[in-house]
Amino acid sequence: MPQNKKQKLGSWGEQLAVDFLLRQGYNILEQNFICAAGEIDIIARHSDAISFIEVKTRSGWTGSAERSVGFIKKQHLTRAARYYCRQWNVNILSTSILFEQISIYCNRGNKQVQIIKYVLPE
Repeated sequence: MPQNKKQKLGSWGEQLAVDFLLRQGYNILEQNFICAAGEIDIIARHSDAISFIEVKTRSGWTGSAERSVGFIKKQHLTRAARYYCRQWNVNILSTSILFEQISIYCNRGNKQVQIIKYVLPE
């Protein structure tokens, strides 16, 4: 299925995020994990933690990607993460679980890129 411009930008940003995480020593477990509870862009392991990561890509340096993950999106991420943990028998008592966001800002033509990674507030 052909992608529109926004979908292409999102896919490009997710690949940048994966490359960034790999350089930081993360092991990518899943990309675009989809279940009835919701979708998670990237699931990765780093040390003893599993990170459920939302990726937001913005072009033209406009709009705050950090503020774009609201209460409902966080609920969907949490439900999908619970489903993933049950599916893969992840012991949540002995494994650190993080909900993170990677915000990618780029100018037109994607020649300058800024990547910001942080833990989502509860």
